[in-house]
Amino acid sequence: MDTDLDVTALKGIGPKRADALRRLGISTLDDVLNYFPRRYADLSSPTRICDLEDGVHAVVRASVVGHIKTIRSKSGIYVSSFDVSDGSGELAVVLFNQQFKVAELQSGDEYLFVGRPVRAGFFMQMSGPDIEPVSRMAILPVYALAKNIPQNRMRNIVDVVIAAVLPSLTEFLPDSTVSRLGLMPLAEAYMQIHHPRDFESLQMASSRFAFEELFLFSLGVLTVKSNRKKLSGIALKRYDISPLTAQLAFSLTAAQSRVLDECMSDMTSGNAMLRIIQGDVGSGKTVVAAALMYLTALNGMQSCLMAPTEILALQHYETFKSMLQPLGI
Repeated sequence: MDTDLDVTALKGIGPKRADALRRLGISTLDDVLNYFPRRYADLSSPTRICDLEDGVHAVVRASVVGHIKTIRSKSGIYVSSFDVSDGSGELAVVLFNQQFKVAELQSGDEYLFVGRPVRAGFFMQMSGPDIEPVSRMAILPVYALAKNIPQNRMRNIVDVVIAAVLPSLTEFLPDSTVSRLGLMPLAEAYMQIHHPRDFESLQMASSRFAFEELFLFSLGVLTVKSNRKKLSGIALKRYDISPLTAQLAFSLTAAQSRVLDECMSDMTSGNAMLRIIQGDVGSGKTVVAAALMYLTALNGMQSCLMAPTEILALQHYETFKSMLQPLGI
């Protein structure tokens, strides 16, 4: 499937659900593929009920005890409640509007309950947990959600897109780069970020996407820089600036002279100058700026120096005035 397709191309995604997905920034299948889990639940390491902590997210492996009671509130919400036990204690579970899930549960059967327990009197209670079969003792992706998109539904949407898109997904990084840096291939990285085999595979997938993000950002910066180099600028004439440097209380260092010469070459080339001068405090950056502004003035042009604070702007004004006013500027 084309990753540019709208999410409504997926079966079961109508206008209301599509609007909920768009609130999460998901409009296309590509957006679904790149909607990474916000965290992961390690179902392979359940916590005993007697060891649960108030408000701390946990995975509990326990059996349904007794009957499941369901009532309908005045607002029309179906509230189902039941207890589960793992032999170390009991946990109260509450579900809201999940009749389909309640219908699948059997008293005496064991399940995995994933959620945040809270203390309610003498007991611990877990409201609206994810409920998984014991056979799925793996690493479970947990996504940020919007109204009308429960966790299981979001996982299903992601799984459908993965099945439809990954077989035809093309690696865009050069094979030599992937091999040399030991990066996980793109299709495998998407599979492992959404359904990691283990935490080592998850780390490799995360590293692949972190590299990809920096790689594409760097390409973007280089592209902008390359395009801007093609821009024409005003070709200034090269004048003798020794009247300015001669009145300084010091001689320019070799580095200052080199940087100044490079900048003057840029400004007289007819191309737009793209340059950043780095140096410690007192290394002479301001003198270089003053010399370039002097060159601009000799060409009958104006220049502007910007400073981040008013105090610094005033300090620069006094400094530049003392250097340039004697030269008739």
